[in-house]
Amino acid sequence: MFLPYVGEPSILKYGSTEDDAFILIPQFDPGYDRYDRQAAEFRQVVLRTWMTTNQVFSYMVEATEKSKPEESMTTISESVIRVYRNPENQLLEQLKLAKANLDKKWLQMKHSHLNHQKNIQDQEVGVFKKGPCIRAMGVT
Repeated sequence: MFLPYVGEPSILKYGSTEDDAFILIPQFDPGYDRYDRQAAEFRQVVLRTWMTTNQVFSYMVEATEKSKPEESMTTISESVIRVYRNPENQLLEQLKLAKANLDKKWLQMKHSHLNHQKNIQDQEVGVFKKGPCIRAMGVT
């Protein structure tokens, strides 16, 4: 499942040096809502993830401006993520809560869909058992 990774900054490298690093923040496609109406819980995760991206970007700009020439992008990125993961960061907690609410909503929707499918199957079996096909064969 992708949800646990959404909004969670991580450091990736695209080369072999310590300066070939960047921070990746996985996100849902915000345009997904255009094609099918999404739950409010989904929109909250999208919003909090964008807020996280802006916050991390702000931390990165500040850290880059204050960095020493000998500091690598990996070192700077690690310090930015440490600042973001500060236990007092309210946005971090809001994102965790939004993701938990979305996970719960998706689970409810899955159970509702499965129950609906079972009801349809039960109705189809009931029609078959009592329906015109059985009567036509002379079975009552």
